[in-house]
Amino acid sequence: GAMKREKTFELRRLAKVDATLEHLLSGAPNEKDEHRWQLLEATAARVGGFDVRAFQDQFGIEPIKSGSELQEEARTMVQAVDDSGIHPVLVLSILSREALEERERKSSGAYHTDFRLAMYLAQSVEGRLTPDMKIVDPACGAGILLAAVSIMACGSDRILASDWLRNNVYAADRSPLALRGTLIALSALTNDLVALGAMRAKWRVQDSLMATG
Repeated sequence: GAMKREKTFELRRLAKVDATLEHLLSGAPNEKDEHRWQLLEATAARVGGFDVRAFQDQFGIEPIKSGSELQEEARTMVQAVDDSGIHPVLVLSILSREALEERERKSSGAYHTDFRLAMYLAQSVEGRLTPDMKIVDPACGAGILLAAVSIMACGSDRILASDWLRNNVYAADRSPLALRGTLIALSALTNDLVALGAMRAKWRVQDSLMATG
């Protein structure tokens, strides 16, 4: 049966996106988890303007569907994401977080950073963001705070986003899937897969970043 979820503002705003995602995933229940991740990656590819196949090659993801099928599904997702009125980078982070915590959430009722709180925190540092500033989230989850700060830092400037992501964004989490979700969200800011690869190479699967000299 459906999980009973408190209808937060965030969930109400994303109801159509959630329904669209569930509909697209209903065809292949066996690989539903991996299908969800790959569909979110394809959606990020469509928003960011890169090829999902090239992304999969770069990050060692074994495709479970043809590129054209995934791209068609992603087209449907992007339409729903656009209709939500929430920045697509934040939507992708929220959807990745849901994938990440699908199992635990049933029992734990864990607290998440609402996208509005993430944006509020990012706005509070906006005036202090500089091109050479490093931002670090040592327990990033699906990256909503990194996503919000990166939106503030880059706006819709693709070239700026490429440099910012390559040089400034550091993430760590105990879960490799958390880093996968964070990468999905941030990749929607750029079509520069080389920059995304350089960024991801600096991230760590661990509780917090080790101090580097």
